[in-house]
Amino acid sequence: MRPACFLIASLLALAGICQGQTCGPPTPGDNANVRPEDAKPTYDDKETITLVCDVGYTNQGGSPTITCQAGAWSPVNLRCGRKDCGNPGQVPNGEIHIKTDTLFGDRVTVTCNIGYYMIGQDELLCGDKGWLGRLPVCEVVKCLQAPAVENAYPPSPADDVYTYGQVVKYTCLKDYTLNGSSSLTCSEDKKFKPDPPTCIKVVCPSLDVPNGRWIAGARPPYGYKDFVEFQCNNGFVMQGSPSVRCELNSKWSPEPPVCSNGAEPSKWQPLWLIVLLIIVVVVVTIIVIKYFKDRSRKKRSFPVDGPL
Repeated sequence: MRPACFLIASLLALAGICQGQTCGPPTPGDNANVRPEDAKPTYDDKETITLVCDVGYTNQGGSPTITCQAGAWSPVNLRCGRKDCGNPGQVPNGEIHIKTDTLFGDRVTVTCNIGYYMIGQDELLCGDKGWLGRLPVCEVVKCLQAPAVENAYPPSPADDVYTYGQVVKYTCLKDYTLNGSSSLTCSEDKKFKPDPPTCIKVVCPSLDVPNGRWIAGARPPYGYKDFVEFQCNNGFVMQGSPSVRCELNSKWSPEPPVCSNGAEPSKWQPLWLIVLLIIVVVVVTIIVIKYFKDRSRKKRSFPVDGPL
């Protein structure tokens, strides 16, 4: 009976040793997993399986296979890194801004240049299959018909729609003067800037300078920028500018001159008046000081009478 018991015990021990050679599920490492068709609870000794990178990651070196050896898995050499979506492309009249990188999970944003507006989404995400979504389109801003200006010709060029940066020009009708900018530009807010001009009729009043006469310049009626020059008659002196110009407000600038009778006041007169005043003050001061000194001297010259 003893040999039989020994044989049974040996078989049971051998079975236990064989059972200990199997492997459980492996630890595949960062961003990796067991290939779905190789996944199971236990693995036989010397059984080889394949590891694969997670979604969004790619093999960046190392063998993807590991082997069960005497109950332990061979070292994991697979290295998984984030997929690179690469250059997202270009957006005409716009710019692409990379926040961090172009790897799986990263995002890029798009902005349009001044004068352009965006059609589409302004952000793209780097996914497992590349950039998710489509790049937007930057369309040029357009302005509607240019504003009309009274007493002016139609703006040039006369179009129904203008694009960003396009300039229109205005010209007033005859006998009217442009007040403001003659050029307007289609801006980024779809409006023309600056404000449209006005065409006004400038008429300055007739000039009459008593004791003076016209010597040069325009004749009435007087319009914008017309100038007139005057000269005083003999025996009269001019005060003011001899030349005046008709301005946008229909007034003369500067004020018309005046021809007065008598000599022209000297520019030195105020200075002489000041000097004369100073001399008078000095003379009066000297006289007052001398007076008090003489009075004090006379008092000291009287004898002092003692008691009788």
